[in-house]
Amino acid sequence: MDQQTYSVILTGKVKDGFQLEDVIRTAAALFKCSEDKARSMFSGKPLTLKKDLAKVLAEKYLQQLLKIGIACQLAPQAQSGGLSLESPTPGGGLTLAAGPVTAKATPTPPAPAAATAATHGHSAPAPAEEEETVDEFQELMTFVGDHSDGYRQQFIELDENGGKFKPYWHWAAFLITFPWLIHRKLYLPALAYLLLGGLLYLLLPAPLTLILIFIGPALTAHYLYFLYARRKVRGENTDGSAREQRLAELGGSNTLPITAAICIGTVVLSWILISVMAVGIVAKDVDLGAVVQEAKSNQQMLEQLHDPNEQATLAGMMLVKTTYSLFLMSAKVSGQNVTAPESMDGLKQMLQMQDEMAVDAWSHPLTLENRQGVLTLRSAGIDGQLDTDDDIKLAISK
Repeated sequence: MDQQTYSVILTGKVKDGFQLEDVIRTAAALFKCSEDKARSMFSGKPLTLKKDLAKVLAEKYLQQLLKIGIACQLAPQAQSGGLSLESPTPGGGLTLAAGPVTAKATPTPPAPAAATAATHGHSAPAPAEEEETVDEFQELMTFVGDHSDGYRQQFIELDENGGKFKPYWHWAAFLITFPWLIHRKLYLPALAYLLLGGLLYLLLPAPLTLILIFIGPALTAHYLYFLYARRKVRGENTDGSAREQRLAELGGSNTLPITAAICIGTVVLSWILISVMAVGIVAKDVDLGAVVQEAKSNQQMLEQLHDPNEQATLAGMMLVKTTYSLFLMSAKVSGQNVTAPESMDGLKQMLQMQDEMAVDAWSHPLTLENRQGVLTLRSAGIDGQLDTDDDIKLAISK
């Protein structure tokens, strides 16, 4: 972890495009001081606002100050210089306590810090407790863990926007939504994504479903992850170093092997559940006795053939039959109407069969007969001629 600390340096000027008097009024409200005291910040001389800040915290200050028009910059601790606002300046300038300013862009009292005028020595009232502070933002980055730089700017803007929705593009959430959710330990959202995706697939047209399950996560991932991380940070009750360790454990990301294992396991489980549902839907139409009888019949047919090539051909045809039966079951579950193919080419296209499945052991192409909806596969046998004694036939539908 980077141990370098930084100082926030005010340049003594306002940013281009801002009016000096407007910035002075905003700064006076932000630091809870008089406009005269705030004016001393713009004397043209550099002033150190904060010292010994971690990079994330220092960048948060920088974003806040730049947004209201105060020209400033970060400097590694050893390079900071000039006057400091953390101690009385020569001539009784502005003095600030060490606490952070709020992340709000509008003039609001700084979070837990108090601003004091050195000449008067009284503390300003603390801001409302519900305001999100820079300390919380740093904890958000701790929670994010790996690759937090990829979320910092979006989280800063969402924070300053009061946590209101703002779309950002997230490539990982677009290309690999479910693995990304698992990688970021968003297990319940991942489960919800699977269930919602399946529901949308059943209820909506395919183009609209694709937009919702790919484009939707890509545009909302940063915002939803920000809300999730903030809820976890605010809900954690530990303190001190144990709190930082606990946030890192709750957040962060899974390693690639763990992510892959969970994703594969989920896919397998989903397939099992879908299969069980499919079996439940079609079970009332399945005669288990007939299934057992057919299995015995297939075994007897194979035993009657003594040539290995003939056995291999019949076994291949049985595989085609099984594939076609599963296809019909799947179509029934999804409510699709299936028209029986008229030729082997039609069956290959329907089942997306490889060419190797559509030939016999002698590399002769299989043929398909459709007689009033009854489909029969046929091999020409070793002689390659149909309608001879060595033909091998198998009905694949009734």
